[in-house]
Amino acid sequence: MRRLSAFLTFLLLARFVQAATFYIDPTFSGVARDGSLERPFKSWSEAQPKMTDNNVICINRGTTLVAPNFVIGNNISNFTLQDYGNSIERPILLATSLNNRSKALDFNGRLSNVTIRNIEITTETGLLTSLVDIDHSANGIKFKGCKFHNAQWGIRIRSYEPAPYDMVFDLTIEDCLITNTKDDGVYLYKVSGILFLDPEISRSNQKWYPGASQDYAAGDNLQSILCNKQKYVRCKFSREGTGNKFNVIISGNTPVSGDYLIFEGCEFRMPISTDQGGAAIFIGQYRGNIDFNFNEVYGDRGGESLGLSGLWYQATSGNLVSNSNLYNRCRRAISHLNPSGTRAESKDDVFRLNESEYPSSVTALSPIIIR
Repeated sequence: MRRLSAFLTFLLLARFVQAATFYIDPTFSGVARDGSLERPFKSWSEAQPKMTDNNVICINRGTTLVAPNFVIGNNISNFTLQDYGNSIERPILLATSLNNRSKALDFNGRLSNVTIRNIEITTETGLLTSLVDIDHSANGIKFKGCKFHNAQWGIRIRSYEPAPYDMVFDLTIEDCLITNTKDDGVYLYKVSGILFLDPEISRSNQKWYPGASQDYAAGDNLQSILCNKQKYVRCKFSREGTGNKFNVIISGNTPVSGDYLIFEGCEFRMPISTDQGGAAIFIGQYRGNIDFNFNEVYGDRGGESLGLSGLWYQATSGNLVSNSNLYNRCRRAISHLNPSGTRAESKDDVFRLNESEYPSSVTALSPIIIR
């Protein structure tokens, strides 16, 4: 037993010793490149063999790495990709692939405790499928201080693996800008434990043009499907400039013990009103309680008679409690569908609307209506 314990300790220490930090600087002109701070790698491909468990890869700020796309290897854990240096500009990963099935930053295999910090990711053509793509089981994924722009989708996270590896756990998106996507800014499928903290997601659904149907232009700022334990804090969701669909769509959930859905201190700028309908937030077929507190919802400024709702709530069970501000020409403050067994309570809300409409299933407590 002592020998086994000593052997396991040795393996643990050996793995820890292997952990290292490596540097990339595409402007470095030296020849003997070993990834050290003094002799950094010059390209992504040079550094790729070092993208392994426990390692940190740092890219010099103010520089641009160019490649068809950026692949991080199979089944990686305790890995960080981040910036270094003194420039005011983030390092940029510029993907140049013309293949519309490629992803700018593509993770192959399962992930555990992976952090992407202060990196800008974009594409040359806007043709790539997504800027970040995770399609295996994962846990502990963090994006902090990053900028993602110019692709079909921004961040897409889901697992194509069979159960029990068909979920992603513990996702954090903090202080990031996700903008200029032809479809969704963020697409999440079966993710458990979501924290959005101070991100801005804007200029989604750029495929839209006046008259475009939802079949063609169906992008949202955020689409969450069958997720649970979701908390969105001080988020800025903007669909100004494009029509159809939603800022946020919560489509069903996978109920678990202690489940929650919280929007707190967020700002929603609604899509342009079209005959395709739409809303700032659509919550559909959700089972559980929802807290929608201290948010601000700004309606479409482009017309007087609109069919949009500030918050469109469709549930099979559970209750909605709202304590927020809804501004500017949302024709209906709250739409409540399939209300059997559910309750929507609008408490101390402030509405700046052309008209105020409540379904009978919505209890309005002390609303302040400014027309």
